[in-house]
Amino acid sequence: MNQAANYLAALDLGSSKTRALMAELLPAGEATGEDASEVRFRGFGEVESQGWRKGMVADLEQVTATVKEAVAQAEAQAGVPLESAVVGVGGPHIQGASTSCGLTFSSRPRVLPREDVR
Repeated sequence: MNQAANYLAALDLGSSKTRALMAELLPAGEATGEDASEVRFRGFGEVESQGWRKGMVADLEQVTATVKEAVAQAEAQAGVPLESAVVGVGGPHIQGASTSCGLTFSSRPRVLPREDVR
């Protein structure tokens, strides 16, 4: 059975190094005969970061160039193009926020028509 391969990629954007990692997700049992799915390393790229100052992006073009270079190295090793990736960026400027919202349309349950959702 010839199934399309599933790949995953991760990027680590740091002020000193920029790294890209690519791996292949193997179906359960394909590599070792076990029940659990497996991840097989396929490619890695690492370059000196440029465009950062004190942990923050100072020159977006330089940061973009280093990401492209790390990705190109990983793609060359993996033999497949990177289509999407999980990206890690750290630093004191990174913040998260949680929020929720609720709307009352009527006092009784009803189907929400498409016109009400915009």
